[in-house]
Amino acid sequence: MPSRVGTSIDPIINELRTGRTRELLLLLQDRPVPEVVDPLNIRAELSSAYEQSGDDYVIHGTDTSTVTTESEDQNGFGPEKTGLKIVPSKDLKSVSATLFPGTDSGLTAYILDSSDSVIASKSFSGDSFTIEEPLSAGTSYYVVVDKNGSSYSYSAYGSATSYPYESKYVDITTAYNGDFSPPEYSNKVYSIKSITATKAPDLSGKITGRFSAPTAAPADFSQWEAVQARGVSPGGSTATEAVEFDILDSSDAAVNSARIPASEMADSAFKFRDREASVDASADGQSDFVIPTTGSGGHYGIPILSVVSVSKNGSPVPPENWEFDGAETVSVDTSAVSITSGDSVTISYDLDVFDATLQPRAYLNRADSSEDSPSISHFRYEYVI
Repeated sequence: MPSRVGTSIDPIINELRTGRTRELLLLLQDRPVPEVVDPLNIRAELSSAYEQSGDDYVIHGTDTSTVTTESEDQNGFGPEKTGLKIVPSKDLKSVSATLFPGTDSGLTAYILDSSDSVIASKSFSGDSFTIEEPLSAGTSYYVVVDKNGSSYSYSAYGSATSYPYESKYVDITTAYNGDFSPPEYSNKVYSIKSITATKAPDLSGKITGRFSAPTAAPADFSQWEAVQARGVSPGGSTATEAVEFDILDSSDAAVNSARIPASEMADSAFKFRDREASVDASADGQSDFVIPTTGSGGHYGIPILSVVSVSKNGSPVPPENWEFDGAETVSVDTSAVSITSGDSVTISYDLDVFDATLQPRAYLNRADSSEDSPSISHFRYEYVI
């Protein structure tokens, strides 16, 4: 008597060996090739930089501003923390500082909050330092240095200060000297000559230029079955379509003439085989039914390879009673099939996408550059063997 266990798993083994569908999960590990200079609508005054984060590529809007105080004309010596008070006008990713030439090297830099509590610190040598620490717009911070309790030499300016010293993303509002109580002091500038603020990448988002499908066709490849975008986020966009897609062939030409919205590819797989479009009859005796270009089941301008089946109100129409014109119209023989206004005719069809190097390309849109960017993580491919 054959093993019931062996018999029960035979269909699974057969599917693994000969099943008609395989899938590829392509994370964005390949180099993206942006189609446009500004895929996320980054404002013109910002520069763009790409950074890999795990399996994603991230585009950052990076911008800085520098505020410079005065030239030193005095010297000081002691163990106290000295520096400046800053107020960012934008959320910051980091701050950098350059010391007056007469200030010792081998110091420790700090960012303190308004209560003198240490938020971040960094030991450094030389006359400059950078501290990577998120700082909030409109909040006061102290950027200061010391020598871990030991006395050190520092330079200062004490003639006619001009607080506040202002720049695009950060202002210097007064000096700081830990030997005073309170430590703020507006008649001098201590230790730090200039501050450079790097704005936080509030316009960042995952890149959606063009991402490669398999560079070599799978050995058993016959035709693409479906493609689905994963990890799609609309961000804060109020655009009509925050995320839209094109399908490229191996020559980098879009095979679709109408942009595919996220609702057709992100919520469920965009099927290339057995794609179904439903068309309601608008009159009694209607014979011609056009596969829609857009919307649910639309072909979006991708060439139609063949029509697989036709049904009316859920019941199959015999193949001899309908004809496909090779473009987008199915004609029903109304002498054999009765069509009444309101009848639903469903057309199942295959798109002509045999190209193994087929690749989707996503476009991100924002109605306002201050909004959060839409994003996309990766594409999932299914193919037929």
